Amino acid sequence: MPSLHHLHLPAGRRKSAAGYRHGRIVLIDGKDLTRYMLKYGVAVQKRQVFTLYEIDEDFFDEESV
Repeated sequence: MPSLHHLHLPAGRRKSAAGYRHGRIVLIDGKDLTRYMLKYGVAVQKRQVFTLYEIDEDFFDEESV
């Protein structure tokens, strides 16, 4: 859910959204918009998928041999 504090948005936008008579408008900032676009796959395409590996340090533990 978008953050409900809109102090970082201009007062004019908050006032316009609050006065909209045909429904409810939820204001979100660019970070929230980007997060939702990626989460739900809206207006984005996967370009490349890769696997990230990490070292299994237990494998090199001398006590486990």
